[in-house]
Amino acid sequence: MIGLIADDTKTFMNQLIKSDIFDNFLVLSLDLDTLCRFSVNGAVNSGYMSKEDAQIQSIDEYVAWTYIKPVVATVLKQSLRPTGMKLTLTLPQDATEEILRRHGQSQADHPIKGFILNILFDGLHVKLTTGVNYNQFTLDKSLEYAFDAMITQFFKKNELIMIKI
Repeated sequence: MIGLIADDTKTFMNQLIKSDIFDNFLVLSLDLDTLCRFSVNGAVNSGYMSKEDAQIQSIDEYVAWTYIKPVVATVLKQSLRPTGMKLTLTLPQDATEEILRRHGQSQADHPIKGFILNILFDGLHVKLTTGVNYNQFTLDKSLEYAFDAMITQFFKKNELIMIKI
């Protein structure tokens, strides 16, 4: 697990809301504080789509940020600067499996449910933490370190300057 702070809050928030770089992440939860609190549980509502539509779209357990982002952008346009936001993202299943595969493991071999990126905006700064959601206790932290390195590289690639905290 690593802790980071965005060097430029405005740039980071613009990338989060206006660009597509986070679009493939899945939303576990979102709390957005403006005039009131908007809370989103990112779990897919299985009754919303027909089974055929769900199979065609290959829906994950959680909704991708690309579907939630326009709603958040609309709320932000209608209000003053938010006083806070907590966004918890996870990698889609195929990305999780790719990290495991690169390290010679499979989902069945390792007790990992998912890789997590927490984004916390406190009204002034954006703080981020990485984490791993384990199904069971393990002392092996190699995949956690691999995810931390991947996220660090992701920010460098997208020219988002982060400071370790």
